[in-house]
Amino acid sequence: MVAIAGPVEKGKNNGGEKKNETGQNPAARLPKLLLVEDQKLDVILMQAVVKNRYQLFSAANSTDAMKILTTEKDISLILMNIGLPGGKSGAELAAELKSSPVFGSIPVMAVSAL
Repeated sequence: MVAIAGPVEKGKNNGGEKKNETGQNPAARLPKLLLVEDQKLDVILMQAVVKNRYQLFSAANSTDAMKILTTEKDISLILMNIGLPGGKSGAELAAELKSSPVFGSIPVMAVSAL
């Protein structure tokens, strides 16, 4: 497995770029997790928690989250802050996703400091 190194970049796959002996990135086989969080420290902490278990994608707001969801296939889980800056709140985005025929089957877990 590949350790996730360095801070997570918005919209980037931070599963590492190392390749195994077959030339494939071993992180590509890991389930994909989308973290929708605007606090950098929380993103870094979650990165440490999920390394070697998930390919981590990060978005700081609902607009970036939707961009990732429409470009990345097979997101397994969404962890979403309830209070997001600008645009839709995490609760509004979660409701929109759950009513979507495309994204409605992806589990969404609320994360909040409230």
